[in-house]
Amino acid sequence: MNIYRHGDVLIEAIERPNKLTEVFTGQQYTVAEGEATGHSHVLSTRTKSGIRVFQDTAGNRYLDITGQARIRHQEHKELTLEPGFYRVGQEREYDYFLQEVRRVVD
Repeated sequence: MNIYRHGDVLIEAIERPNKLTEVFTGQQYTVAEGEATGHSHVLSTRTKSGIRVFQDTAGNRYLDITGQARIRHQEHKELTLEPGFYRVGQEREYDYFLQEVRRVVD
């Protein structure tokens, strides 16, 4: 199982679930925008419709990548994603002082 961590973004290879709605097709897709810096995690491929984005009824996003793709961000090392189907999530961290789980802010 492939898991890619890119700042506050988590991309995990999974089997494609049922009942998804396609929301985007193209060569470049902004996976996440940083709340603190305004920087973006941008996924791109050379294949014309190489990135397809799906969403389920709960609002979870999924990526179907048909060719090799790269994810870039101004503050992180570029990563290469192999073709496959992925779930997009957000990293979380546990604050021991507040005793709570919270989203990582990039």
